[in-house]
Amino acid sequence: MIIKTIMIILLTQFWIYAQEEHPDWTLLPEWEQDSIFIEQESLDLRQENPLLEFNKNLYAGMGIMVISAAAAWKFHQQADKAYSNYLREGDLSKINSHYNKARKNDRYTVISYMGIQTGIVLIIRSIFK
Repeated sequence: MIIKTIMIILLTQFWIYAQEEHPDWTLLPEWEQDSIFIEQESLDLRQENPLLEFNKNLYAGMGIMVISAAAAWKFHQQADKAYSNYLREGDLSKINSHYNKARKNDRYTVISYMGIQTGIVLIIRSIFK
């Protein structure tokens, strides 16, 4: 599950990077080139006013950050609960079970923190683009 999540994040970044900003319109007929010029002018207006531009990296980074932060909080809460159960337990088999559960949730928390950092990188990339 964690590997799938990381792969989805990486594929999302590659997909965003692979999107072309300017189509190759030199092979189009003349009447279609005029409409491309009109679209290009509207793109230029959006570039002049950054509020009108839809920035994929910004929104992807914010989404990844929010989802990863929620997951990190959830896994951290579960790890704390399992660790306090580990400290209170007297049976050896249950002690090991609680400790292993706490370690597993701590690992998931760290992976979620990596997702938060990925979101921060995407947001910074969108600012300096």
